[in-house]
Amino acid sequence: MCIDDTMKLGLSSLPFVHASIEEAIRASAKLGAECVEIVYDVPHFPPGYDNRKLPNIKELLDTHGLQVSVHASFWDLNPASHHRELWELTLKQVRRSIDACRALGGEIVVVHFGRCPIHVTRGFLEGTKRRYLKFI
Repeated sequence: MCIDDTMKLGLSSLPFVHASIEEAIRASAKLGAECVEIVYDVPHFPPGYDNRKLPNIKELLDTHGLQVSVHASFWDLNPASHHRELWELTLKQVRRSIDACRALGGEIVVVHFGRCPIHVTRGFLEGTKRRYLKFI
């Protein structure tokens, strides 16, 4: 179902958290979506997910003629974090999301900016901006 000649309808996998990712893809196709935004995070893609399973998901997307984008991991993560370990973990998970998007045949990865807990403190905010620019 094209919205018009230049626009496509896409659905996120988030409404299908109680279903498998395969069921979410099938449901999206049945609802008339032309693309699916797969959230590369829990519940469908928990930490340590084996990306070698992604070709099966790509095959399912191809079978239904669905384009794909990936929403990078974001639960409990923060690319603006002032904690080096959390920042590095976030970067690692976003890179895994990018790899997953590539394996699924997608071209778009959505990444959240994160949050700066003390945005009113000028020096702290500047450090957050620098870390985020380094992140992207």
